[in-house]
Amino acid sequence: MRDQHDRQNRTSFLLALATLALVAYALWGPHPWADGGVDRERGVDAGSYRTNASDGADPAASDALDAGATRTAVPRPEPTAEPTVSPTPTAEPVTPTPVPTTVPNTATPTSVIIVVPTVAPAAPVFAGSAEQWRPLVAEVFPAFAVDTVLRIMECESGGDPNETGLAGERGLMQIHPVHGALSTYDPAGNIHSAYVLSSAGTDWSPWTCW
Repeated sequence: MRDQHDRQNRTSFLLALATLALVAYALWGPHPWADGGVDRERGVDAGSYRTNASDGADPAASDALDAGATRTAVPRPEPTAEPTVSPTPTAEPVTPTPVPTTVPNTATPTSVIIVVPTVAPAAPVFAGSAEQWRPLVAEVFPAFAVDTVLRIMECESGGDPNETGLAGERGLMQIHPVHGALSTYDPAGNIHSAYVLSSAGTDWSPWTCW
């Protein structure tokens, strides 16, 4: 029983070796067209087949060739690199910087005239006598001349500051217009004019009524 089992094992082993040998021969053993013979199935020269195969020709394209036709190698075009086109730089538009301009002021300055309303002094109220002007006379003339001034005033105008003489004399002391600005109706101005014309109360010759 054991011997029969051993024989079966050896037989199986030998069959396996034979199978491996056939497979190896089929894969790596010599072929009929290896030495430049004719492919019996295709009818094509084996040498040209090898040349085409080595040149990278498509084996499937050989099936379309007629029997006995010689394969010709089809050269492959060399890939050419496409030229790289660099974009042309474009200059950016330059915006001019605005320059501020100074506009001269050609306006003619206008003068402003300020009008101050003048209020005429109120006319003094005449009391009917030259005596009412004693305080004003005392402010202008020296004490020794006050009574004399009041006598001349009473004789000339009766103490009326608005009195006008026949020759155009004006005011309390009846100052003649020939004296210019000294001839005024203003009581204080008129008394000051008398002070000037009388040389501070020492010369009464300009008056005849005293």
